[in-house]
Amino acid sequence: MSMPDVDYLAFGVDPDPDMNHNLNDTHWIQENNTIICQYKNGVKDRYDIDGNVIYFRKGKLDNTRKWVLDDSQDISENMRVIIEGPISGYFNFELVLADKKYTLSHF
Repeated sequence: MSMPDVDYLAFGVDPDPDMNHNLNDTHWIQENNTIICQYKNGVKDRYDIDGNVIYFRKGKLDNTRKWVLDDSQDISENMRVIIEGPISGYFNFELVLADKKYTLSHF
């Protein structure tokens, strides 16, 4: 993925609800089933995924090199994934069916 003109991609959260390009000055709003893309020019696109609720969760490698949920952080922080720009590289998302349906990110 290469998106040099993007400020951030947000999965499951709106980290800049006041759209001032500062991700640290306002409370983030959790939005399941949503991907938000904010461009450097200020335009914000929102993509809603229809269907069952999908939770976006951060992953980590365990001792056996298997990707598992990263439960070491505050659960509200762990229920979202943010990729800040400029965006370039490979990003893996894995659909996991457990107690709930969630998408595990590992990159």
